[in-house]
Amino acid sequence: MNARLAMGAVVLGGTLALTGCTGADGEAGESSGPVPKPTRTATAAPTPTPSSAPSGGPVAPAGTPLAGQDAYVRCVALVTQSLYADRPVTPAPYGSADVIARTDGLVYVYTEVTVEDAPDAAQRDVAFECVHGGTLEEPVDYLYGAVTRSPLSQRDPNMSISFED
Repeated sequence: MNARLAMGAVVLGGTLALTGCTGADGEAGESSGPVPKPTRTATAAPTPTPSSAPSGGPVAPAGTPLAGQDAYVRCVALVTQSLYADRPVTPAPYGSADVIARTDGLVYVYTEVTVEDAPDAAQRDVAFECVHGGTLEEPVDYLYGAVTRSPLSQRDPNMSISFED
């Protein structure tokens, strides 16, 4: 993935309340630095490789919108590095994540994660939500953070996202 990152200010809309939202540099709201690659990988379910990574296979053409598995990989990397950088975490496999194309052309990602060294289930079993846009070469992270685990019927993938100038 391209290390350049354009991060908008996170303004939560609707009834969704994210906790622990931070940018890739650990500061709340925005980031101007590169997004580091995850230092932890899944122990039970390996994290998929994004299609833009050198793997000997086909590489997506320039300008390819960030979507699907690449959006999932980006979400896991952002949240694990910003919220759980020094802790062992196991994200759910891509197949059990919700990756949904929003009506505004952005991509919503929800995935669950297990924090292996957490003292109790409430802290161990968490979930992430992310909203991404842009391309594989220049992804844009509009929103990301930890949330309470919930079924899709209780979440709004098309939640309003507003940005201050």
